[in-house]
Amino acid sequence: MTSLAGSPLAGKLGRFASVGVVATLLYAGLGLVFAHGFGLAPMVTTVVAYALAAVFSYTAHRSVTFRSDRTHAVAVPRFAVATACGFGLAALLTLTVERLGLPYAVGVGATCLAVPVFNFVVLDRLVFASTSQRGSAS
Repeated sequence: MTSLAGSPLAGKLGRFASVGVVATLLYAGLGLVFAHGFGLAPMVTTVVAYALAAVFSYTAHRSVTFRSDRTHAVAVPRFAVATACGFGLAALLTLTVERLGLPYAVGVGATCLAVPVFNFVVLDRLVFASTSQRGSAS
């Protein structure tokens, strides 16, 4: 049986998790401050917090997690589409929580679990794939 420990994938997952934790805390912290501190509507809060966390996420994932050599001209549009899809997932979770009458923090928690799984796969395979991974994805 092959061990994941010490493999390139393990390193990438560790870096992804580290960057992701910071981006997630940024999203959650901003979301909670905007919702409870400023009284913004949940959807407005989600949009603003998600957008701000996305800027951090692109920069850190490109340079730290995936160590990508893809140009910004190629990576930014792909990241934008991936982020829009991730935002769609976050928005769906927010709307669901709102309709169920649950606290906003429940939606934040659900988003913090679901979006990272989606993001790792898409960012690794489509957005920041290395030259050897690109094949038909470039």
